[in-house]
Amino acid sequence: MPTDIPNKVARLIGDYWAVFSLVDAIEHELERRIVARLALMKLDALANILPVYKNILKSTSPTSLSIQKLENLNKQLVQDHQTGIKAIRHSLAGHGLHLPSTDIGDYWLFMKRSAFQILSDDLKEIDATLVNLDPTNYSAANQVLAVPRNLVDDWRNPEILGDPTTIRSAFVYAGMWTPGIVSLVPGNTTPQDITLRVVGLMTYIRQMRTINAPIQFNFRPEIYRRLIYELILADFIALEELVYTGPPLNNYGPTTTSLLQEWGTLSGSHPGLNIIQNFRGNFSSDFLVWKQEVRNKMISHVDQNIPVSTMELDQWPIRLNDLESLIDEFYQCLHEASKHHVTTRFLFVPPTGVKDALALAHDDSLLTWDDT
Repeated sequence: MPTDIPNKVARLIGDYWAVFSLVDAIEHELERRIVARLALMKLDALANILPVYKNILKSTSPTSLSIQKLENLNKQLVQDHQTGIKAIRHSLAGHGLHLPSTDIGDYWLFMKRSAFQILSDDLKEIDATLVNLDPTNYSAANQVLAVPRNLVDDWRNPEILGDPTTIRSAFVYAGMWTPGIVSLVPGNTTPQDITLRVVGLMTYIRQMRTINAPIQFNFRPEIYRRLIYELILADFIALEELVYTGPPLNNYGPTTTSLLQEWGTLSGSHPGLNIIQNFRGNFSSDFLVWKQEVRNKMISHVDQNIPVSTMELDQWPIRLNDLESLIDEFYQCLHEASKHHVTTRFLFVPPTGVKDALALAHDDSLLTWDDT
């Protein structure tokens, strides 16, 4: 039975605004778009749950002008979702899909302030309409909490993200479309393509944990800690999936095999396969709970029937230390396995500053987060 629908709608709108604020405060182009993917997940969930709320309200006030306005706003959100946001969200967040190079660039560069601001303004109108239409049950979405300046300064620390103007090498799927990043071109061979997607997810998680470190230390503001953990968990489950089974059937990218299967096609097979295969038992029944009860019902989707209180970080059926430990152990496994073949050993490295590089020739043709 649908539960706490008004609160879930308000939560999703507030979460979108919080992600937008967080991305705006981050100064590093790669990390901005890594985090921005979560805003698209929030919109995807909202596009599925707002119609439920609209229908509940329509059953009690079918002819009011406010209902008609909500109908129009809901229609616009669903249209925006179906004609672009849904494909981008499912392609960039939630699964490590193989994509044509043109889609990788188009989807990655869609994430910019001007596009997010338009969507934010639409959500403000939805929020205000719901406050007017259902003041008893709908409390306005939480307003954005400013990201403290000292947190931005922490990210600039060389031991965290460092100078945002530094040219870096980073093996991520959309690296060549990111200003200030030197990367590989995806799609050369299938084993290389899936390896780049795996390393990309590892990089996403590493950089989000790095962003989260000073937030976690001071719990400032707490909502940002929860949001970062949501994206870390979604990407970690996608990583496990990509390594062992391959992405599920979907409408956004061709069905591809797993890293294990593709490494098995390399000349002489890949000596690191046994290391990865033997690690699989470390993904216990707890991991399945994280996937089914948290990822599937609270992050990638929002289940209509769960209490909204269970979505708080301290209510998750997860010990965060266990999650962090499993991530570290899986990284060590993949890194060790990669050393055993010439085609993979150089890939499993974190983003690294390029010594003496002042600029990249192609950067002028790429959109930054701030470009319109």
